[in-house]
Amino acid sequence: MRARGCAALLAVLLAIAGCSGGPTRDGPLLVGGNADAEPYARDCMPLHAGPTGTSSVGPVVNDGTTSLTVTGVELVRPVDMSLVEGVFVPREQPYNTVPYPPPPDKAGEGWPDRVVAPGAVLGPGEEWWFAVGLRSEGPRAATERIRIDYEDADGRAYYALTGTSVAMREQCIGVEIDWPDW
Repeated sequence: MRARGCAALLAVLLAIAGCSGGPTRDGPLLVGGNADAEPYARDCMPLHAGPTGTSSVGPVVNDGTTSLTVTGVELVRPVDMSLVEGVFVPREQPYNTVPYPPPPDKAGEGWPDRVVAPGAVLGPGEEWWFAVGLRSEGPRAATERIRIDYEDADGRAYYALTGTSVAMREQCIGVEIDWPDW
C-alpha cells in the first residue's frame, strides 16, 4: 500500500513539474540561432555616432499555421548594455551598426511600417526583419544574444534566440574585442 501511495505522489509531482514549465524553444518562429549551439556570429558596433546602435537579423519567418504574438524582447546575459526597443520591419532591414533609431537614409524601405515588439502579430508564413536598438552603458557593452518571447493562437508560450552576439566599442576594426566569458 505504501508503494502505491509513493507511486501516486510521484506521478502527481511529475505532472505538476511538466505543466509548470516556462516557454519552450521548439516553436514555429524561425529567427536563426534556435539550435543549442553557441552563437554563430559576433558583431561589433562602433560608438563613433553615439551610445546607441541598430542590430538586425532576418528574415524572421513564422513557420507555423497560426498567428504568433510577440510578448517580450530581452537581452541574454548583457554586460554594460540595455535594450532601447525591438521592432519587426516588413521589408528591407535597417543597416546594422548605425545609431538607433536609424537615420532615414539607413533605415530601409520597410522602416515606416515597423511594428513594435511586444505586441507584434506575425501571420502564418510571413517574413519580417527583426531589429533592435541597443545602448552602451559601459566600456565592455555586449550581449550574448537577443531573446524573443511569443505565443501562438492557443496561448502556448515559446521563445527564439538570435544567433549573433553583439558588442559596442569605441573601435571595432583592427583590435581584439574583449568579449565577456559567458
